[in-house]
Amino acid sequence: MASTESKTPRTDNRLEWISTAITCTVYFAYILAIAFTPDSLGRAVRAGGVVTWGMIGGVGVIVFSIGIALWYANHANRRDS
Repeated sequence: MASTESKTPRTDNRLEWISTAITCTVYFAYILAIAFTPDSLGRAVRAGGVVTWGMIGGVGVIVFSIGIALWYANHANRRDS
């Protein structure tokens, strides 16, 4: 009976870990920035504005995470086809 498990090549496993490490590094860097420089992240982007640098950074982390997930999914789908 043939095994139905698919085996991923070693390079793909390494790519998974690298993209995970990059995502975690970006996330933890943002958390550390919140912890140690809350005043700078609380400053408005424009004088008198309501959008702060912390909001921009948070949206940046989310967009980065979605982007790296889409990139990896595209990479994995190209490999499988």
